[in-house]
Amino acid sequence: MKNFKLYFIKVIALMLLFSCSNTKEEEEEENFVPGTDIAGYGYNIFGEYARMSSRKDYCLFDLKDMKKIRIGKDEYDIPKYLNIKNISQHDIKTVEGDSKRDYAMSLSAKVGFTFEAMVFSGSVEGSYDFESSESEHYYYYTVMDAIDKWQVSIETRDLEGLKAFLEPQFKKDLENMDPYELFDHYGTHYISSAFIGGRIDYTSESKVSEGTTTQAIAAAVNASYGNFTGDTEMETSDSQTLKNAETKTKLSTIGGNSEFLKSTDDSDNYSKWVEGISEKPVLCDFPKGGLRPIWEFASAARQKELNEAFDELCKKHPLPQEIMTEMAIESGDEVFKDLFYIQSVSESTYWDLAGTHYNANKIDGKVKLFHGNGDELTGADRFYKIIPSGDAKNVYIQPQHTKAYVTTASNSSGSAITLKANNAQNNPNQKFKKIAVEGTKNTYYLQSATTGFYLTAKGSNIALEKKSNSKNQQWLFKPADSKKMAAPFEGKYLLKNVAGNVFYANLPGNAPENQKDNGNWVVIKKRDDGSDYTLELKNVSNSKKQFFIQPMHSPKVFDFDGNGLTISDQHGGDNQKFEFIYAGSPMVFLVRCVKDDKYLQLEPSETTRNDSWIKLKDANLENAPEYAKWELEPVVNNYVPDPNQEFYIRSAYSDKFIDLPGTPQENNAQNIKALLYDIDHGKDQIYKFKPAGDGYLYVVNQNGNRKMIVANDGNFHTSTPDFNGDNSKFLLKIIAPYEFVLVAKSNPNKALEVGPVDNSLGSWFSGSAGHPLYFRNLNYNPSQRFVLVHANGSNALHSAKIFD
Repeated sequence: MKNFKLYFIKVIALMLLFSCSNTKEEEEEENFVPGTDIAGYGYNIFGEYARMSSRKDYCLFDLKDMKKIRIGKDEYDIPKYLNIKNISQHDIKTVEGDSKRDYAMSLSAKVGFTFEAMVFSGSVEGSYDFESSESEHYYYYTVMDAIDKWQVSIETRDLEGLKAFLEPQFKKDLENMDPYELFDHYGTHYISSAFIGGRIDYTSESKVSEGTTTQAIAAAVNASYGNFTGDTEMETSDSQTLKNAETKTKLSTIGGNSEFLKSTDDSDNYSKWVEGISEKPVLCDFPKGGLRPIWEFASAARQKELNEAFDELCKKHPLPQEIMTEMAIESGDEVFKDLFYIQSVSESTYWDLAGTHYNANKIDGKVKLFHGNGDELTGADRFYKIIPSGDAKNVYIQPQHTKAYVTTASNSSGSAITLKANNAQNNPNQKFKKIAVEGTKNTYYLQSATTGFYLTAKGSNIALEKKSNSKNQQWLFKPADSKKMAAPFEGKYLLKNVAGNVFYANLPGNAPENQKDNGNWVVIKKRDDGSDYTLELKNVSNSKKQFFIQPMHSPKVFDFDGNGLTISDQHGGDNQKFEFIYAGSPMVFLVRCVKDDKYLQLEPSETTRNDSWIKLKDANLENAPEYAKWELEPVVNNYVPDPNQEFYIRSAYSDKFIDLPGTPQENNAQNIKALLYDIDHGKDQIYKFKPAGDGYLYVVNQNGNRKMIVANDGNFHTSTPDFNGDNSKFLLKIIAPYEFVLVAKSNPNKALEVGPVDNSLGSWFSGSAGHPLYFRNLNYNPSQRFVLVHANGSNALHSAKIFD
C-alpha cells in the first residue's frame, strides 16, 4: 500500500501529575500523553483484540521514581518503568482461517500466544457474524490496517527490579487472592507494550469451491481494500473472484475520524479518517510479546499455582473443534484406507529413505525424494500411514518399515524432516496439519504444527519453508495397496505374538535338545536369552513371497500338521511354505500357510501362557484379532567386537575353548591347527577381532599376533601377522544373544564347526577335549555355535552379549 500523509501529535503542556493509578481526577486534554492509561494495565485476553473495552480498570504499577523524556521541543517527567516513543508507522497485518478455530489461532499468533484457547473471542465472533450456511466451506480473511503514532512500553528487561514499582494492593492480591478472583480483577495478562493510533479492520467471508481458492480470495480482498484506500485499482479478475466466492465484507474502525468510514465508495474518506488519528489516538495494536502473564511477578510457588489456574481457565474458553476442510481421499486398499504413497506435485518424485525396504534408514534417517522404481512390488519405506494425533487437527505420518515417525529436525526455516521414535505419542514436532489444495483431488499442503512452516520439495530434499502456495509445497497422496508391499527379506528374526507382547515363537524345552524330533510343537514362550527364539526366513525357490521358517538351532523347519505348528525335516511341501501378509503396522503380519490357506494364531485365552501351542486357523485381514498377528523383529546379521578387547572363544554347548596345541613357544608358528581344549588362560587361547577394512574381520591369536585362516584342507590354521587373503577374513554371524557362527569371506556357505576326534564318534559334538575344528557346510547346528568370553577387564570370564 502507498505511504499516506501522517500527522504527528503536538504535545503543548507539561504533565502536572503522571500516574497509572486509579485516580478520577480530571485533566485538561492538552496535558495528556497517549498511552499512559494503557501500559501496565491488566487486559482481558478473552475479550477483543487491542481495544480499550478489554483493558481492565486496574494498573499493576505505582508512581514512584520518575525520569525525564523529550518529545519534540518539550520535556516530560514519566515513571522510570515506562518508555514512550513517537513512531508514526503504517502497519498492515492479515488474519485468516477457513474455520473459527484457525481464525482464532491466527489472531492470537499476532501477539505470540501459542497456548490453545479461544483468545480474543469477541473479535473472532465479530468476524463470524455473517449469515452463512453451515454446510458450506467458508474462508474468513481480515485486513488489519493500523496507523501507529506512538508505542508505549513497560521496561521488562529487569523483572526483579520492576517488582519495586508494583502497586501495593496488586502486590498483596497477587500472592493472596483466589486465582480466579485475581484474574477477574486484573486479567490474566498485562499490557507490557502497545501501539497508540487508529485501526481499520476490513473483514470478509467467502465461499470456497473448486473454482475459487483461498489464495485467490485473499489477493482479491487485498485488492478490494486497496481500491478503497486509493492505493490500487481492482482488476476484472479480482472482481470476478469475489463474485464467484460470493464474498461479503464489512469494515470496523477505532481511533481517527471514524464518522467518515460509513461508506467505502470514496477513497477520500480514508484520508479523512487518517487525518483525525493525531487528535484521537487510541489503543490499536500490540507487538508480539505485548501481553505478558501477571504471575511473572509472583513468588515461585504462586507462579505455579496461577499458571495451573490459567490452564484450567483456558479449558473454559476452548477453541472450536477443527472443521475438516479436506476433500475425501480415495483409498487404494480394501482394508487399510490410511495407507499412501506421497508424491511431490512439482518434482513427480516420492517420499522415501536411503536404503531398501525394511533395510532403509530408520531412526534419524532423512526423508527424501526418489523416483518410482517401477517394480511390481514396492518397499515398505515408501508406504506411509496417516495416523490421527488425537487433537482433531493434526496427524502423524509413519513409514511402514519402522515404528519411527516423520519429525521436523529443527524449528528453523530450511531444516529437513527425519525419523524419530515416538514412545509417548505426543511429540509436537511429529504433528502435521493437512490442508487441502482446493480443486485438486487427494492433494495437500503439509504444515508443521510447531513451526508453522510448510513441507517443501527442494530437489531431492524436503525442507521446511514459509508458505508460498507454490506447487513444490503441494503433496499428492496416492492411495497405496498393501498387497503391492514387498515381503520381508530373507534373514534372521524373532517372531512375537502381538497380543502376547513379550511372548515369542519357540520350541518346548531348552536348546539344543528341543531341536531333534519331527513333530515337536512350536509354542510361545516369554523371551529369555536362549538361542531357540531366533528363526531364519529362507525364500522358497522361484517365489518372492513364500518362505521356509527354520529355527536357528535346528536343521528342521516349521510344518503344518493339519491342526497346529510343528517342526520336521524340510521336504518342500505346501505345508512348509509360509507367507507374511502386512497387517496394518510396521513389521506386523498375518502368517499364512500355503496349504489350506490357514493362519498362525493363538487361542485367545493363551496369549500370555508359556508353552501355548501355535495353531493354524482361518483369519480375515479386515478384522484379524491381535492374537493372529505376528511381529518380526530383525536380528542383526553380524557382530563387530571392540578391536582392542581380548576374548576367549568357547564352543557354545560345552566348556571347551579354541586353543593351539603345544606350548606358547611351540605354537607361535605358521600352519598350527586349532583344536578345542580346557581353558588354561594362555596367550594362545586369546583372540582379538581386527577390522579388515572391507566389512570383514581378522581373527588374531595373541600369541605372536598371528592371523587365523581357512586352510586348503578346511582346517582352522595359524598364518603370519601380515597375511590378508580372503581366507583370513571372517564374519561373526549372530544367531542368538550370546551365540554366533564364524564364516569366512573365501566361502560364505561354510562355517567353523567342531569335528569328531574320529569317524566313530559321528557328527554330533561329544564335549570332550582335543576335537579338531573344520569349515563345513553352514547349518547352524550346535557344533557350529560359539560364544565370546571376556579375557580381562571387569567382565573377565563373562560371556559377551552380542545383541539384545
